[in-house]
Amino acid sequence: MNEVSDTRQLEESLLARARQLADEERQLAEQARERLLTSARQRLEQRRQQVEAQAQQQAQRHFRQLVQRAELALAAQFEQLRWTLIESVYDDLRDELQELAERADDYRDLLLPLLAEGCRAIDDTSLSAQLSNRDLERFHDDWPQLVTAAGCEKKVALSANGCDCSGGVLLHNDAADIRYDNTFEGRLARLHQALAQTIGEHLFAGIDSNRTNHNAG
Repeated sequence: MNEVSDTRQLEESLLARARQLADEERQLAEQARERLLTSARQRLEQRRQQVEAQAQQQAQRHFRQLVQRAELALAAQFEQLRWTLIESVYDDLRDELQELAERADDYRDLLLPLLAEGCRAIDDTSLSAQLSNRDLERFHDDWPQLVTAAGCEKKVALSANGCDCSGGVLLHNDAADIRYDNTFEGRLARLHQALAQTIGEHLFAGIDSNRTNHNAG
């Protein structure tokens, strides 16, 4: 009986030990599983954050590219509008000058200050003036009276050769090395840059104001 009892006790002891070892192994396995799951979750969260950061960077780059393209397109449109306005103003000026040139009395009142300005601009006592072919015929006979009416105190001879212009006067000294272009075309050419700048300032001042208000809002 003692041997049987001892055997049973030994078996029970071994079985209990086995159960204990099994429980310890299960605990270790659970702990390892939790560590693996925690590590996997951390890696997954890091990867998610990386993907989100990359996506955000790509979205920002794409947004900046869209904004840049929109700004370039807008600038091109306003540049086209600026030149369209300039040409429109030029056309209106040309039409007005052409109409004015057809009215002899009004045109004479315009020609006098143009002639006077050219006389003052050239530091020489003897000058030569060129007019359009139409004006050459119109003012040929009373040219001396026109010079006097303009207040020119210099000798201003009327050239027999007309200039390629629609109106106004082209003055130069006798040596022809100094000239003052006060023709309609010459004045329009000088006006071009100032006109372009003025129109540009008005256009882009409005754009800057809108941007400022938009940013403030």
